[in-house]
Amino acid sequence: MRIYVGTYERFVLGYEFKTDENEEYACEELFTNNSSLGIVKTVAVSQSGKMLAAGGTDEMVWLFDLKRNQELGNVIPQCGTILKLQFCDSDHTLIAASSDGLVVIDTKSWSCVKNFPIVNLLDTAIHHSNRLAVTADGSRFLRTWNLCKGSQIHSLRLKSGPTLVTWSPCGTMLTVISKSYLDFRNIETGDRTAAIQLPGAVHCAEFLSKSLLICGLSGSNNLVLLSTSGKVLFEMEAHKNRTKAITVMSETQFISVGSDGFIKLWKYENSSFKLLTQVNTKCRLTSVCGKIT
Repeated sequence: MRIYVGTYERFVLGYEFKTDENEEYACEELFTNNSSLGIVKTVAVSQSGKMLAAGGTDEMVWLFDLKRNQELGNVIPQCGTILKLQFCDSDHTLIAASSDGLVVIDTKSWSCVKNFPIVNLLDTAIHHSNRLAVTADGSRFLRTWNLCKGSQIHSLRLKSGPTLVTWSPCGTMLTVISKSYLDFRNIETGDRTAAIQLPGAVHCAEFLSKSLLICGLSGSNNLVLLSTSGKVLFEMEAHKNRTKAITVMSETQFISVGSDGFIKLWKYENSSFKLLTQVNTKCRLTSVCGKIT
């Protein structure tokens, strides 16, 4: 299992978690890179596991060859601070979400093939079909985009401005988060199916399965497991002060990182989270992605 993180200190770090015959974990550092000129706010590993992309406040996308664990160079999409990156369409495209909008990058020529200008973009979620994207922006709009045609399909202005969005694995449910308020929406009907107020601001949210959502929060109990019916199933303190980012590795395992510098591997069992291993990077972590090898 390989894990990659971004940091406030401009580093991109790579680690590998291995298990021995007794199922005990050992952690090996793969590489350290500080080419970024600003805070690294997002990291994304390709579907093949051969390439890593990182972006942040320097407004550049940095690329890494994971076979050789070395830097390849950078792409400048000219679209503001990079907030989120995602490889799509069998790694043929890389979607970069920035404070100025969405950019679709062709990974063969590394040229920008589509541009979706969005003022004060806060977050985006790409549908598993790679044809749709949902965005949340500072004007309190939730917008749906056709990535194939390069056009907007629908927009909805919410009373409380959305800050985070995420799709369910099956792609029929959208989670919309406004600071600490969270609601689940059925895409087929457009109806809100459940809603809940959490005790702290939500920094990240990922589906563990089609009916379970993990949220990283600020505060003491900063790792929360929810059902899609809006019920809190389990909560705990995973990191000091806040859980900054989560990546799901399987239906039973996920990684969390915090500004306390720890990368933690968890297992979901018996309706709770069991810590399998952890590593202290001694950096303030902002983002995480991973690949099972």
